Amino acid sequence: MSVELGQHIRLFRPEGAGPFPAIAQFHGCGGLTPLQFDYAQAAVAQGLIVAVVDSFTPRGIGRVEATATICTGLRLRGRERSADIATTLDWLALQPGVDSARLGVAGWSHGGWSVMEALAHPNPPERVRNLAFVGLIYPYCGLAASTAKKGWGARKPPVFACLAGRDQVVGRRGPLAALARLEADGIGVERLEFPDATHAFDDQFASDPRSQWRPDLACIAHDRYAKAAARALGSMRR
Repeated sequence: MSVELGQHIRLFRPEGAGPFPAIAQFHGCGGLTPLQFDYAQAAVAQGLIVAVVDSFTPRGIGRVEATATICTGLRLRGRERSADIATTLDWLALQPGVDSARLGVAGWSHGGWSVMEALAHPNPPERVRNLAFVGLIYPYCGLAASTAKKGWGARKPPVFACLAGRDQVVGRRGPLAALARLEADGIGVERLEFPDATHAFDDQFASDPRSQWRPDLACIAHDRYAKAAARALGSMRR
């Protein structure tokens, strides 16, 4: 992949020299919004380094174009964007203070789809194979997604999944089928479900007008996500 991501990754880190476990975060189809920084700060408080990745700016994709073309599935589907996962992990492993043996990833909506496609690939790169944590926040798992059909093969990282009961974008059937497949394959899945939440309930600047921001639920999601990542990655601040 020729896209240069390194200049479009923001790194958040705890105080101290480390080495610290680290997690890479991948935004949804509307592009990078402040919700990523809220989740990152929660994870930093648990002793993790967090890399917040902007997948769209280096591709020259703005918010309006992203909403019109990526959110509608016309371009940059999860399988194509999944190359960003390995690229980011390689970059992250080289950063000062990062324990390259304890890496995780998390994705929101389209980002979750991209993460899952990376893991469903029949022969993923070594750092993807060795992931120690995966976070999936209202991930797209529809007909174009591979996990429910193929699983993740021998990869069995612990998974934290956050689902919205009134998700008007990805629905519930697809995510539930994908998680059921992972559990059937022996992967531990920690679920956080909000029955009354919409898609992007944690995003005050969501691109879909049907999304309803729920700061109360967002705070719960930040905390559960950060603690699940810390447990899986062996943070000293568990």
